[in-house]
Amino acid sequence: MNNIKIQDEIKECLHTKQPVVALESTVYSQLGLPAPYNEETLTQSIGILHKQKVLPAITAIIDGVARIGISEHEYERILSAQKKVSIRDLPIALAEKWPVGVTTVASSLFLAHYAGIPIFATGGIGGVHKENPSDISADLSMLSKYPILTVCAGAKSFLDLEKTLEYLETMGTLILGWNCKEFPSFFSLSSGITLTHTISHAEDAARILDTSRTLGNTAGIVVAAPPPQPLNATYIKEIITSVVNSLPPSKKGSDITPYLLKEIARQTKGKSVSANVALVINNCWIAAQIALAYTKNFKR
Repeated sequence: MNNIKIQDEIKECLHTKQPVVALESTVYSQLGLPAPYNEETLTQSIGILHKQKVLPAITAIIDGVARIGISEHEYERILSAQKKVSIRDLPIALAEKWPVGVTTVASSLFLAHYAGIPIFATGGIGGVHKENPSDISADLSMLSKYPILTVCAGAKSFLDLEKTLEYLETMGTLILGWNCKEFPSFFSLSSGITLTHTISHAEDAARILDTSRTLGNTAGIVVAAPPPQPLNATYIKEIITSVVNSLPPSKKGSDITPYLLKEIARQTKGKSVSANVALVINNCWIAAQIALAYTKNFKR
């Protein structure tokens, strides 16, 4: 397809069964993290993957083309992007040849599957919104649609985590706690939701991914990792409740998450941003470890 391009280096790595981790681009834009933290997070994410000899495959729309893998000289366009591209927006972004659009979890999963990349890392996934339970992120349906292992710090803390997990389980998505017995709550360790399955090593995740794919399972796997620099659960819960309750009626759909993240950052005086940066980088490290174990032991 002329409007989807896989970077040559990524093609070669996939062909030779070398480790690759797909990354979304929204989290590295100012829609995900404020400047200069977004650039710091991008630099460290790429660096931690390269250090372990794992190739990063950032997904984004550049000059009307869906890209799987972008070059360093194009990073600035991601950092300053102002348009998000979810799976529903992808045809529009390509047909109208958007100059730049940053991909969400949902559209990144689609592009990773298109390229044949089995492992994906992000910050936190979307989910069911508390203020409107019928508002369900497209992330959830896409997580259940493709046999990709996604490393995240759970779902965003301002979402209805119980309903989010119920939806994922109903759709057949396997949830694995990474050295944790509770579903992590993005900014904090405790959600109060006990997980059925936990793992302790990258080899465990790789083996489960391989078994799932061998069975022909089309649903994905979520590896939920606790944030390495968590905020106090009571403290952040009070702030999130305040922010969600004061959500302006004008904020709808894809505008909600950036608004909530910005307000939470303001009320925590940047503490939530630091926690967010740390968990994104940590998730990249975990994904790299799983990718290495998978390509070493299960070269399919």
